[in-house]
Amino acid sequence: MRLVKLILTVGGLIVTAMAQAVAEPTTEFQHKQATALAFDDKAEQAVAILRKILDRDPNNYPVYRDFVVYTAWAGRCADAVRLYQPIKDHKNQEPFLITTVADCVAERNKPAAIAMLERWGDRYPDNQEIRDSLKEERETLALQMMPTLDAEFGANNSDIPANQGQAQSGKDSVEFVYTVRYTHPVLYNLSIYGRYRQIDARDPEAPADDLERAGVGVVWAVTNRWSLTQDFSQSLRDRDTVGKAGSTTILSYLPHPLWETSLEYATYSEDVPLRALAINTTTDRLTFSWYFHSPAYRHEWLASLSANTFDTDGATSNERRGISSEYSYGFEMGRREQRIGIEAAAADNKSDDPINIPYYNPDKDFSASLVYKLHYTYHSRFSKHVDHVTAFAGNYAVTTYSFNPVSCNTSVYGLGFESEYGLGNKTSFRFGGSFASHAYDCGPHEDQFEAHIAVSRLLW
Repeated sequence: MRLVKLILTVGGLIVTAMAQAVAEPTTEFQHKQATALAFDDKAEQAVAILRKILDRDPNNYPVYRDFVVYTAWAGRCADAVRLYQPIKDHKNQEPFLITTVADCVAERNKPAAIAMLERWGDRYPDNQEIRDSLKEERETLALQMMPTLDAEFGANNSDIPANQGQAQSGKDSVEFVYTVRYTHPVLYNLSIYGRYRQIDARDPEAPADDLERAGVGVVWAVTNRWSLTQDFSQSLRDRDTVGKAGSTTILSYLPHPLWETSLEYATYSEDVPLRALAINTTTDRLTFSWYFHSPAYRHEWLASLSANTFDTDGATSNERRGISSEYSYGFEMGRREQRIGIEAAAADNKSDDPINIPYYNPDKDFSASLVYKLHYTYHSRFSKHVDHVTAFAGNYAVTTYSFNPVSCNTSVYGLGFESEYGLGNKTSFRFGGSFASHAYDCGPHEDQFEAHIAVSRLLW
């Protein structure tokens, strides 16, 4: 009887062990499975598998090494750098681990990445991968520390940017916009700049040279997650009595590698309607925005909240609150990237004197559009050649109670194109244009156009 019990006990243990072996794949099998997924552009799934292995075997160096690398492949560089710290002094690190982490470090601190590659280059003096990576980072840093001169010229027949959520008939006016900016790096994460902007309006209801402004500012990448932009500007027109000086502060924060948030406050917004500027109307603007993308940029989402207060000769004339959102899905990725998405925006205006406001100012408006985007990268003699095409069509709803009461829904549609070219690693230029048709205050459709050309050059 005892022999039978012993046989049954041993047999039960064997069966249990076999069942566990079937139910729980071995570490080696899971490691290979994760590697296959990572090389199949499924790095997040690979990371999840390796995390389970490390939960039961935290000291497995090969698994932890790949855990760091695949985290970087998943687009989460900040996390990869953080995860690397416990093994940063491991004596037998593989070159592919070193170069992967160095690439992530270089995103925010190129000198630190170069120092890391130099240290490991001494350890592996004959490794071509480390030598090539070190050379590339040195060259990139050298370019990054060069001053940059940017210039852009544009023309349009509307004195209201579309993203301001307002409109003004532009059929009788044309604006020529000139912008120049010089940027001088001080440190790898700190730059100062000077800029000049002029809008020359051919508008019978507003004088020429309606905007002429100069500004200076600083851009500072404070940490891997925080960055700050501070801009101060001054009007160069003697006739300006309000809005002579202004400042814009932008604080950006990356709470997660896939998320970016931004808070912006401008005491003087340069996208005020020109016919409003002509009677000394200015506005401040507060904007909070956030952007999200999936690891492979298959999904993208952008949203923002804004608040404007328009003043005319120091008296509040209008308060505007707006919200906008855009989602897009990339159904084809690679050299030819195609995206389909939806955009929506809504705004509310409260005015002290709605009758005399010199720009389109409905009490409430809402728009929603379907959007198609194409980005095509060419293999050509240029160092970079990318074409961008955008098309949209949708609905615009407006309600005005205060004066000229109207309420209606109308269609909106448009088409845009831009082409980018790189000439070596120091010069680039782009040009493009767009066409859009809108109907405001339930009136007839008004056609608007925009065209631009821009050049950017690294100096010295």
